[in-house]
Amino acid sequence: MTPGDLESKNLTALLVRCQEIVNRICRQSGRPPSQEVTELQKTVHEAQGAAHGNKLSEQQMLLTWQVALDIWNYHTEQSAVCEPAYQNVTAQVLQCACTLVELVPNTELAEQDLASKAQILYKTGSQWCQLKEYENAEACFSKSMPCAASWKTSLDQASCPGSGPEEAAEDLFGLFTLRMTAAWQLDLQTLAEEMLKQAQDLINHDYASSRVSFHQGFRLVTMMAEQARMLTKAKQSNAATNLLKSAMAQLGQLALDEDDPSLAEGTEITWHLRVKVLRMLAHSLLETPGNAAAALNMIHQIRQETNGRQEDAAKHGVNVLAIQALIELDRADDAAAELLQLASSRAPIAMLLDALKSLLTDSSSFSSALQESLQLILHRQQDDANVTSLVIRMLLQKEDHTELEDYALQIAQTMTDDIQQDTPQQRQIFGLLWNKATVLFQHHNFERACELYAGALTFAQGALKAKTARTLAMCCLGMADFDRTKQYLQIADTSEPGSAITTFMRLKVNLEQGNSEAAAEQIQKLSSDEEATTDVLLIACHEAIDTGCLATAKTALEQLLEQSCSNGASEKPNSSGGLPGIIFQNLIKITSQLAEKDRQDEMSLLTDLTRLYKDATQRLSASGPDAFLGEPSRAAVLEWFAAGSWNTALRASQAKHTGLSAELFASSGAFYSRLEVSQESLKYQEMCFLMSGASYLSPSPEAAQQAGTIATARSMLARCREANGRLNALLRGNMPADAGKMQLYLELQQELQIGIAQKDVSLEIVDRCIKNDYCGPMLLAWISDLLSSGSSKGGNSALTKTVLNCALNKWLESENVSPDEVAKILRRLMELSQKDQEKLEVLHQASNTIKRLPRGMTYPARELQWLTVSGWNRGSIHCKFERLQDASAFMSAALDLGRHCATLEDQRKLMEETLMTVQAQSATSCNVDGS
Repeated sequence: MTPGDLESKNLTALLVRCQEIVNRICRQSGRPPSQEVTELQKTVHEAQGAAHGNKLSEQQMLLTWQVALDIWNYHTEQSAVCEPAYQNVTAQVLQCACTLVELVPNTELAEQDLASKAQILYKTGSQWCQLKEYENAEACFSKSMPCAASWKTSLDQASCPGSGPEEAAEDLFGLFTLRMTAAWQLDLQTLAEEMLKQAQDLINHDYASSRVSFHQGFRLVTMMAEQARMLTKAKQSNAATNLLKSAMAQLGQLALDEDDPSLAEGTEITWHLRVKVLRMLAHSLLETPGNAAAALNMIHQIRQETNGRQEDAAKHGVNVLAIQALIELDRADDAAAELLQLASSRAPIAMLLDALKSLLTDSSSFSSALQESLQLILHRQQDDANVTSLVIRMLLQKEDHTELEDYALQIAQTMTDDIQQDTPQQRQIFGLLWNKATVLFQHHNFERACELYAGALTFAQGALKAKTARTLAMCCLGMADFDRTKQYLQIADTSEPGSAITTFMRLKVNLEQGNSEAAAEQIQKLSSDEEATTDVLLIACHEAIDTGCLATAKTALEQLLEQSCSNGASEKPNSSGGLPGIIFQNLIKITSQLAEKDRQDEMSLLTDLTRLYKDATQRLSASGPDAFLGEPSRAAVLEWFAAGSWNTALRASQAKHTGLSAELFASSGAFYSRLEVSQESLKYQEMCFLMSGASYLSPSPEAAQQAGTIATARSMLARCREANGRLNALLRGNMPADAGKMQLYLELQQELQIGIAQKDVSLEIVDRCIKNDYCGPMLLAWISDLLSSGSSKGGNSALTKTVLNCALNKWLESENVSPDEVAKILRRLMELSQKDQEKLEVLHQASNTIKRLPRGMTYPARELQWLTVSGWNRGSIHCKFERLQDASAFMSAALDLGRHCATLEDQRKLMEETLMTVQAQSATSCNVDGS
């Protein structure tokens, strides 16, 4: 036996087994047993595999066909009695019949069997369509189409074996339309259009009676309208419009014979369907931008065709469409007239409100028709406060429309007597007026906001009454209407006596009016009010600052500071840091502003600021960071204090108030020491304490009056060394190569400062500083400043010049030479030189320095001119007293510098002539003396 014979034998056995399972299923009524259905599906699948690639024998084809027909007959019998819940199971059974008939080639079937095969495939697809299994349905329909060609052939020959032409036409129409529906659902537009065309061609041929063709056409248009509705819903308005236009064309071909008994009924239902399609077409056109005019024409056509025959509901729908079209065409008055017609016709309130919302949203006018429509709606629903609230909401949603706002207020005012107290409706209207007023308030439209808040006040209850009155006071304050502000504050005080917020607002009014005494009383009242938080008090102080009542603000802050001292551990941090930190910040700011306002002298201001910064450091040390600063933004507040005290110290140092600057630098270092340990914070500490020690050691009247200045300076320098040691420890393992030299330099620098303070500076200390590699030209210049600021036994002038010359050489050897710094050194050397020979050496040194500057760098023109003029003037003085050799030397040096000075270019020739004259006179004088 060959393998093919074995497969054929196996197929026959599987088909026999299918027959047995089907027989068991058919013997049971009701829902097919799931076990048998599963077994049947499995067996049919195995039979399909066995038949693959093999030709069926005649016996196998008969057996296959018999099983399929048995399943079909079972389905036909069960379809009338089977519950809808069982449709999925019956569809699975029917699918088995489809699989089996597919095993028999179409060429092996007679025309009648071919029609039956088409019927089985078509009905199975129809079953899947009902279950919305459109992919399964399309699979069946696509296989049915070649078989269904026999139906078309039978129709063309006006004969159909086993059924009449009308039945065949109905089946073929059902196949086309159901496959069209499945294609729509699967988004197979080309296939859907093809099926639609075939269905239309079938209807337009005279295959069946006019009644059958009429009903088929009616059903087709209904399907097209439903699909267009879904397309419109899916925002595919163009596709919906095209489909509806095709439906209108199909409607034009619907007709019944004149002698048909149902002619009148058919005409009536066709008219209704036509009006429905026209309405849908108008709606889809409105959904497509730029088609409002076409939609309006469609609406006119509907009204012409209906001419009073429409039901009220349909008329209302047309009114709504007309309103939408007219709004899009910017014909707001005509749209309002449509709304008035709609309101007069007792349309559903939901429809009226939707149309009203559209008109109010897109229209900028408030016509009489719109007002009349509103009155009709409100009169009709006068007992429904919810509708009134909705209308008020719509009126207030329009931005910058005073008429609508006024009308909303008017409606609200008519409701004050009708609405019971403390009801949802009352709260709702209050919320609407409040929210709209708040929007206007935020846009600083205080006048309009005041009107709406006043309307809200009539609906306010309890705490909201005081809140609304205070907000009204804020509006009046914004308009500088202080009398009305006080009136509303009195209402708030009556509703909520003793409110800290009301007190604060009274304070604000007094501040705006410049009434400092009354403002001070309000601040005092706030300070003693337990409900007034520190934030409120601080805001009050800021208000006083903003209005220029600085003394009042300062008094309030000092009271707060005193209270916080007495509270001790109960201090509450706030959003900007701890209370003491905030108070000190504001006190420091106000002190500076008061000094500027009152033109306070610099010394007094610096003294006050020094005291505040010093008190702040002591308070920080006593209460700790948590109480002084609070948790949020701690680092930022510390940096504010540190930077402020540093800048004030520099200001005091420039004013030669070295005692104050010493304390301020110390305060800055104390603040930096509270920051998280880092390279940056340690460097700042080191610099602050170093500058503090240097300031303590600087000779000044203030320092001389302080006892223990040297000891304090040593303490500051010790803290400097401590910070430096911590920095080195932090950098251990990543220490810079010159860290040791830097440490040695700091110690030398401290010895130098103490020596200057004790008026005992030795050349040895200066020499050690100069030879330290870490000591750059800028630091040497600073050392020279220290030396020149005091006097010592060795004479600081010579030491200063030595240091300056060393700084000059280091600058010239540096890759980043600074001409400005070089010029400063030469100027100082010139100023320190007392003898002519020393001055002349500086002039020659300057000339050589200019020549040594790198290419592209120029000596500052102003400084060069100063040197040149200084040398020339010195020569002129010698010339005046006939010291001609000295005059010639100075003038020659000056002219040498002047050749590099562009600002003296015009005088250069005169200078040269003058020098030649002086030199000639000098030579003559020498000859006379020699003779």
